Formats: sequence, structure tokens, C-alpha cells
Amino acid sequence: MNPLTYLHLQMRLEGKEIVKGCLMRQADVVPGEELPLVLIAQLVIAELMVYYDEAISSALQKELAANTDDIEFPRIDSLLHILERHHVGLRWDITKHISSLRCHQKMLMF
Repeated sequence: MNPLTYLHLQMRLEGKEIVKGCLMRQADVVPGEELPLVLIAQLVIAELMVYYDEAISSALQKELAANTDDIEFPRIDSLLHILERHHVGLRWDITKHISSLRCHQKMLMF
């Protein structure tokens, strides 16, 4: 299975829906799952995928997007500093390791 397809299916199982481009929203209420402000996934092919809650301001989303190319997953300090400057309180939801027979992805959600 294509790693990106696998990621999107996993997100859908967790109640997250991609609305356009890199924006996501809560599609279904899944017990124990909350919509993070930012979801960063490194696919098995080493490609980094970043999705943002559609409710965050476009200015904040653009500033975060401008800095995602420079991060070395899972070191995301530059993104955390941007959120702090915007007075966004953070709570790490989870660090996941998603495995299947053909895919291994890592996700950070905050």
C-alpha cells in the first residue's frame, strides 16, 4: 500500500479528515482521540507530511509551513518556538509508531 494512502487511512480511523491541501478537521468523534493543532508524519520513504488544524490562523499556518523544511524529524524545536511566540499552549498528545507488514511511519501530534 502507498505510504501516504496508509497515513490517510490511519488518520480517518482516528476521526481526522483532510479538508484541503494540508488542513485537517475532526470528522468523527473517536473516544480518546483529539484533533491536534499540528500533525507531523514521516513516511517510510522518509517524506515528511505536515497537516494543520483548519481552525488555526492562516498566518500561523504559513509561518509553521515555512519552517517545516528545516526540521529533522522528530526534532521540532523550531516549530515549538513559533507556537510559543504565538502564545499557543502545548500539550503533547502522543508519539505514535504505526507499523504494518509493509509500512512504518512515525507521527507526532501536538
